Amino acid sequence: MSDAIETGDKVTINFEGRLEDGSTFHTFEQDPFTGVIGKGELVSGLEKELMGMKEGEEKKFKIPPEEGYGHENPELIQIIEANVFEGLELKPEKGQILQTPHGNCYVMEVTQENVTINYNHPLAGKELYYNIKVESVEKKG
Repeated sequence: MSDAIETGDKVTINFEGRLEDGSTFHTFEQDPFTGVIGKGELVSGLEKELMGMKEGEEKKFKIPPEEGYGHENPELIQIIEANVFEGLELKPEKGQILQTPHGNCYVMEVTQENVTINYNHPLAGKELYYNIKVESVEKKG
């Protein structure tokens, strides 16, 4: 049996994830990720890059939107009249995540008249740059 990562293995990875502009969405200081390869717990491009790696290995790579969080769907961006929020404790602010009956969304823009919300994943449409380290591999039983 190989000790290289295969579908069904439980892995723990630590990683830095950043965007083309250098901003980060995950750093090595944050908690590592533990999950099972092939269960859809990671974006497909990250799973593909992990295949064949071994415990202790490190790798840097880029994932295109198609293998990450997909391309942004304009139909998932909505403009809501700002007066909908009047009288509520919730005061929408740019970047804020909102939980709705239709799922989570984030606030893109707030004006006097409107609030623009987006149901796309915040990383949709972005190239993702990873620097990963495989901390542990537990082979499937």
